[in-house]
Amino acid sequence: ERVLVIIPTENAAKQRILMKAFKGHKPGHVVELEFRTLSADSEVGEQPYNLEAGMQGAHNRISNAQRKLLDPNAKVHYDSLNKDVAFIFASIENYIQVDGVERPTDFGLVVMHNMSTNKTTAAISRGVTVPRAYVNRARLAGHEHENPDHGKVTVGQVLAANLPGLDKADWHKVLAGTSRYDLLKEAIDGME
Repeated sequence: ERVLVIIPTENAAKQRILMKAFKGHKPGHVVELEFRTLSADSEVGEQPYNLEAGMQGAHNRISNAQRKLLDPNAKVHYDSLNKDVAFIFASIENYIQVDGVERPTDFGLVVMHNMSTNKTTAAISRGVTVPRAYVNRARLAGHEHENPDHGKVTVGQVLAANLPGLDKADWHKVLAGTSRYDLLKEAIDGME
C-alpha cells in the first residue's frame, strides 16, 4: 500500500514531529510513505482559546487542505488521486483552555484523518499552565471572526515580549521544563 501524508502547516517543528511519527510507526504492509506539506488556514486566529476553537482549527486545516488537494486548478493539486494511495491528513492545533479551569492551560490537539477510509482519530497532549496575566494581555490584542476565542496574538508572543530570550513557539520548556514538541510527540506516540 502507498500512503501519502498531507501535513497542513508551515510550522517546520510540527512537520518534523509528524513525519518522524509516521516513519516510526509505519505498518509492514505500507511499501511507500510520502509526505506533502502545505499551508492551510485554521480560521481560528493565531491563538485559539478553549477546546472547541482548537478542534475547529484542526478540522479547518484538514478540510482546507483537502480542498486544495482535490482542486484541479490549485497549485498543490495531487493528480494521482486513485484507490492505490491512502491519503492521511495530520494536523496539530495548540489552544489555551480558559473556561472551566483554575489556571489557563495550553494543550496540543493532534488530529489525523484517513481520507480513504473516512476515519478520524485524535489525541490531546498533557497541558502546561500559563499565568493568567499573560493570557489576559494576549486577549486584549483582539480577536478574529467576531469570536473572542479566536485570538489575534499568541500567548507565546506576549510571554516572549516580556521575558527576553524565551522562544515564543516553545515557551513550555521554560514554564514547565518540558518542550511543547516533546508533549506533542508523547500524544502522537499514544495514538493508533
